[in-house]
Amino acid sequence: MRKIKRAIHIDFHTMPGIDDFGENFNAATFAETLSSAKVGYINFFGRCNKGFSYYPTKVGVTYPGLKTNMLKDVIDECHKRNIGVTAYLNGCISHEIILRNPKYAKQSRDGSTVIYNPETEHHAYQVGCFNTGYSEHIISEIREMLAYNPDGIFCDCMRIDPCFCPLCVEKMELLGVDMNDDEAVLEFQYNTLLDMIDAIRDIVPEDVRLYFNSSIPYDKIADRQSHVEVECLPTGGWGYEFYRSQANYFKAITNERVYMSGCFIDGWGDFGGKKSKASMENDAYDALIYGYTPSIGDHLHPKGELNQKMYRDIGEIYSYVEQLEPWTEQTSPYAEVAVLRNQITHKNVMKFLTESDKGVSRMLAELKICFDTINESMDFSKYKLLILPDHIEITDTLFEKLKSYKGSILSSGSSIRQGGIWDFVQSFQKDTNTHGFYHQGEEVFGMYNCGIKMTSHDSIADYIEPYFNETFDGKHYYFYIPPKESAGFSAVAMKGRCAHICFNIFEAYNQHGAIFHKELIDAMIAKLLPERKITTDLPSTARVTLAEGDNFDILHIKTTFPEIREARGVVEEHVRVPAGDKVILSGQYTAVKTLPDLKELRFICNDGKTEITLPEINGYIPILLEKQSCSL
Repeated sequence: MRKIKRAIHIDFHTMPGIDDFGENFNAATFAETLSSAKVGYINFFGRCNKGFSYYPTKVGVTYPGLKTNMLKDVIDECHKRNIGVTAYLNGCISHEIILRNPKYAKQSRDGSTVIYNPETEHHAYQVGCFNTGYSEHIISEIREMLAYNPDGIFCDCMRIDPCFCPLCVEKMELLGVDMNDDEAVLEFQYNTLLDMIDAIRDIVPEDVRLYFNSSIPYDKIADRQSHVEVECLPTGGWGYEFYRSQANYFKAITNERVYMSGCFIDGWGDFGGKKSKASMENDAYDALIYGYTPSIGDHLHPKGELNQKMYRDIGEIYSYVEQLEPWTEQTSPYAEVAVLRNQITHKNVMKFLTESDKGVSRMLAELKICFDTINESMDFSKYKLLILPDHIEITDTLFEKLKSYKGSILSSGSSIRQGGIWDFVQSFQKDTNTHGFYHQGEEVFGMYNCGIKMTSHDSIADYIEPYFNETFDGKHYYFYIPPKESAGFSAVAMKGRCAHICFNIFEAYNQHGAIFHKELIDAMIAKLLPERKITTDLPSTARVTLAEGDNFDILHIKTTFPEIREARGVVEEHVRVPAGDKVILSGQYTAVKTLPDLKELRFICNDGKTEITLPEINGYIPILLEKQSCSL
């Protein structure tokens, strides 16, 4: 199976009516541009979400005016240059096919056609139902594409949407599904999609890559697909925190991972909206520091020409990534902390990350904590500290695992259950206050996001009641709400290796960015994890991670970060950090060098730790840490 390296994801969702379609397309020129840009792998369109095929299909709708077999020619020319090609098709959305076969369409409960409409009323496509002949159509399309010898098949938008078409209704009746129960209907569609995924897996050879995007929870199909691609257009509405939150989850459960970003300012299909080179470099650095392969999304113009200036920029980016591969490909991300996330199910698979997910990810990254995000089915034992942020459901299974876990535990908000590891909390109840406060040191701080009220004999911070709640009593609207006094509740309690914070601190941090919330978490981690792998005086905006290998480790430091301009994060240029900052690592190393030039850096080993004096950093620096006994 060909390894994915320095990838490009090429979209090609082409509207009807392009009269000069493919006019300037030349497969050899196309492939040579990619080769010159050091691209090692691409996703290339076989059939788009409009429903047009870009090869002479016998079962679908070839784009009007197609003069060549674009898919076959690109695969052939790319293979000549040792570039892998995955053939793309949209799994659930195929507008032109459904226009011609209305019985393939999903139907809402009221009988109307289900429309995929992510942005505006002008961006609407019909969705196919896998309980109709649409499933056979998809299988036939994939068989046609496989005949051209692609290195993989990429099935996009494998969605779970309720459907009440006649065939779904008939099947649900036979299975005894209560069609008035939305959850039961959703589970029926979940099983339908899983059957479709199995049908595709059955026809795609094992040595051909297969990936299902926007699909069923990963653990259910991990053995049915070849890798994970975290799709995130950070400037297109997703935000930079989306990728980091997902990256730390998937790096804990699979070894082959791709970060699919994009060249766009807005979303897919943003013709003419190209990000700066520094912005694309920043995305590549984000991929590297979490152990991912970078993939840059592009949208080919209907005439068939790639943006030559942009691919020269990509070539410089990917040339640098290629130079690092002898080291990066021999290491895997290190983590000493795990953040728990409830296991994804068919009920929440289509939901984006929670405020708590993003808040805990941002906070730990700012604190330079090396962490994984895991779910309750995974191994806890290799982590020194487990964090349960804000809204974790403590199931019976999870409760038993937590009781047998030997490391430290930090929980917050409603992520708590009576007894067990929380035996230091005598009682708790939902907090109905609109405002809550806590006393830390000499000051009182706002919670911003109340969780529970708890009592504990092991309290280390008091809960401070408000004078009143935010309300209107018929005369006054109570808005300016100061803290009053303690009423015997605890804001933070700790006993031994376990601690609980009563409010939704991570959700609050994502919403308000209060430094004192981060300082509280930092103080708690210092108590529960006194020996951290990394300590540094780099600014909070820097990101620092560690990757481990057999004979060496790599310290990744990224100093570039997005500036918020209105609602959008923008990277215009790299952030320079002057020489002289320090990083201290637990463990002793025999040599410290920059990559890929192997220039030696100043370092000192003492008392089981290595202190490195950093050079000037312009955006990103990877540092090689050679392992052996280190003497003074």
